[in-house]
Amino acid sequence: MMPLWIFLLGRHMSPETGSLQIPFANIVASLVGLVVPLAIGMLIWRFKPKWAQKAQKCIKPLTLVVLIVILVLSVTVNQYIFLLMTWKSFLCGALISWSAYAFGAFAAFLGRLNRAQIIAVSIEIAFQNSGIAVVVLFTSLHQPDADLVIVPVVCQAILQGIPLYLLYIVLRLRKCVLNRMHPDEKVEPVPVCEAELGEMCKVSANGRPNENLEANGVLVDDYKSKL
Repeated sequence: MMPLWIFLLGRHMSPETGSLQIPFANIVASLVGLVVPLAIGMLIWRFKPKWAQKAQKCIKPLTLVVLIVILVLSVTVNQYIFLLMTWKSFLCGALISWSAYAFGAFAAFLGRLNRAQIIAVSIEIAFQNSGIAVVVLFTSLHQPDADLVIVPVVCQAILQGIPLYLLYIVLRLRKCVLNRMHPDEKVEPVPVCEAELGEMCKVSANGRPNENLEANGVLVDDYKSKL
């Protein structure tokens, strides 16, 4: 897709971007370099699941540390990229990232996945686009071509999480409003006492007969037999 994007939108981003020479051989080599580790991981997960489970315990914290280091170093070293950003680059980054949510969810829906899997596939596709693009660009293009083309990718990385943050805020606000409008009633345990004539009386916490216990099935058959 990168050659298509450069052909369609490259000349609109900047004059230098429109004259780029696309090295297709380097693109194929970088894609192979990405596919081989993924294939090895899938084979390990398929034939040696115990190895994969043990490796997950080390990979998760290591991945978090690596991501933080890469983020800090990328922002520090590549500050000039922010000077190259325009509203067009932000628009391209937003469209690519946000459309990935929709296409990922649609593809998962066509695959007859459940709701949780559809959400997971949608998020994974949207968030992995920028990482793959960075690897392909820096391993395929020479400088300063890679710096010029990577501007929309950085914009995409900045904007890709905004829909999730907004959705999370909306859901939290909706939950707070519903809790205030319909507060959950705390049901305390109901003591059961035997009346003077041998009948069972059901008493709620405030001392009044609880009429809903019979309907809810709280009255046990053993107590019914004593009546």
